[in-house]
Amino acid sequence: MNDLFARVHILDAPYFIDTVYDYVIPQYLHGIVSVGSVVSVPFGKGNKSSYAVVFGIADKTDFNGVKSIIDVVPDVFLNDELLKLCIFLKDRTFCTIGDAVKSAVPVSAFGKMYTVYSLAEDIDIDSFSENARNICIFLRDNPMSKYD
Repeated sequence: MNDLFARVHILDAPYFIDTVYDYVIPQYLHGIVSVGSVVSVPFGKGNKSSYAVVFGIADKTDFNGVKSIIDVVPDVFLNDELLKLCIFLKDRTFCTIGDAVKSAVPVSAFGKMYTVYSLAEDIDIDSFSENARNICIFLRDNPMSKYD
């Protein structure tokens, strides 16, 4: 199956970089990501998890090294009317798309993003060094979460 690309606006982008960015839609999210979806994406040099709104989907991009969407935010979706309103607000009031979205969607809808670290189930740690085995055992017994 060919790659699909989401054209997104980053919600926390400052005005001077508030533009469309292309992200690969991973195979497991095909059919889930659509125009109006709110997704989490790696953004910037540090790949910080950021929220973005999908404004378009394409089967090709003009850019190399395009990053992948991390996940879809459940239960948050902007219909065509809200997307058009956000573009109107950006054009007429000189706000960012993120500012417009945040004024149209309750902040509580986004929740708090977090990352979970845990050991993969089918990993053979016998060939690892002692330090690596200890880390793996710790992760297996103590999955950790980090709020972004």
